[in-house]
Amino acid sequence: INELPTSKLTISPNPVKDVLTISLAGNEQEKSIEVIDVFGRVVYQQSQIINHKSQIETSSWASGLYLDRCTLQDGSVVTGKVVKE
Repeated sequence: INELPTSKLTISPNPVKDVLTISLAGNEQEKSIEVIDVFGRVVYQQSQIINHKSQIETSSWASGLYLDRCTLQDGSVVTGKVVKE
């Protein structure tokens, strides 16, 4: 897996309360997004991203730390962390 610098990935707000926005800088093209909790469970998954920005409803998630994993069109993976209030 080729990993890109996390500076290409923007996660806001962090910590999040109700709606999380994930976006990629530059010309990177997302293929899919997964959000994984500390137990390794996928709590959110989206494929076929239309633009560089995705908004995710988080109000039903438990408070804690989550890993955001974006797979790009070229197979590279970009990850980031977010805290749910």
